[in-house]
Amino acid sequence: MSRGSVESVPSYWRRHGYPLASESSFSMLAIRSILEERPYPIRAAVILWQNLVAHVPSDSTVVEALKKLDFVLVMDTTWNETAKYADVVLPTKFFFETDNATVCQVSKTHIGQLALSRKAVDPPEDVDAKSVAEIVYELVKRLFPEKAARAEMLLNPEEVWREQCKLLEVDYRRLSEQGVISAFNEAVYEPLGEAGVLPTETGEIELINLKALEKFGEYLGKPHNLNPLPSWIPPRWLEGGELGEDEFVPVDYQHPLIAINTWTRDTPEVVELLRLGGEDGVFISRKRASRLGLKDGDLAVLVANGKELTVRVRVSDLVGDDVVCGVHGLNPGAHEGGAVKFDGMPKSGLNTNFLSDFQIVDGYGSAALYDFRVKLRRWRA
Repeated sequence: MSRGSVESVPSYWRRHGYPLASESSFSMLAIRSILEERPYPIRAAVILWQNLVAHVPSDSTVVEALKKLDFVLVMDTTWNETAKYADVVLPTKFFFETDNATVCQVSKTHIGQLALSRKAVDPPEDVDAKSVAEIVYELVKRLFPEKAARAEMLLNPEEVWREQCKLLEVDYRRLSEQGVISAFNEAVYEPLGEAGVLPTETGEIELINLKALEKFGEYLGKPHNLNPLPSWIPPRWLEGGELGEDEFVPVDYQHPLIAINTWTRDTPEVVELLRLGGEDGVFISRKRASRLGLKDGDLAVLVANGKELTVRVRVSDLVGDDVVCGVHGLNPGAHEGGAVKFDGMPKSGLNTNFLSDFQIVDGYGSAALYDFRVKLRRWRA
């Protein structure tokens, strides 16, 4: 690192035990950096389309980090838990309120298709929402006026798409008319590369990655994430032995109705459909429900890490005896009765981010999702 340069957060953690595969996914380590002021004190954050409070294990830890910052800017389509802790909230347009194109990724990944979608509707007249490009341009114009002329390209994405199509030798007019076209007539598969060898240390098929062996050879034969050979790593929830009579491993799952949960989960119509389908609570196996004296539709309480969550029990033959599971993003957790108001969300679903502690996967930097125990107890008024 040259003198006077600033080391990035992922680069710092790579040198301190977390060999990240990508520098674009490090939210857990970003939270840790804020709290521990490593590699330097962080005073501000710009959060785009990321509801950290609802999606990072231990939402209380995320809130602590956000409160420590001097300034937080949130850009998102709807109000959410994270927006509560922002100094400024800038509403962005939904994907159906602006033109979008996926052109640049095709040349990188050879997925075979390019797509260009046109906006279906404009934002409501009383909503001052803008595209991210428009917001960034306005920020540049105010903060760095000398760079405003260069940033004007953000207001003309179509010119960028035209140039990208030229590089790919694709007819932009045809793409605009059809919406989706194939970029390649034949599959692009060149495992040997230009040099005619595999992109490995030896140029041949390796039963063990030699670079990983050189870097992490000390972990061979150990149940560790950095072991160059595949190995089984006991989950944290097994550290306490077998599950107790009232203990479960919490698991949530994506539901097609609220997979884009930043804007559909607080919708009365969607919640009613979930209720009619019996998915407005948590599922446990019939055998475990019988042992605990719980019937379908009963209210119960999930307890973990000093936190409690009221849930509605759904008895099922489709889940294992060790797990309690529910729809992801269904319950606002600790924010249910706070300043973050969700009028259209059920108050009896699962929220693993609220119940869990702040745990980072050793060596990798990712979140240890669902790797903890909860107790399920009968609800008492």
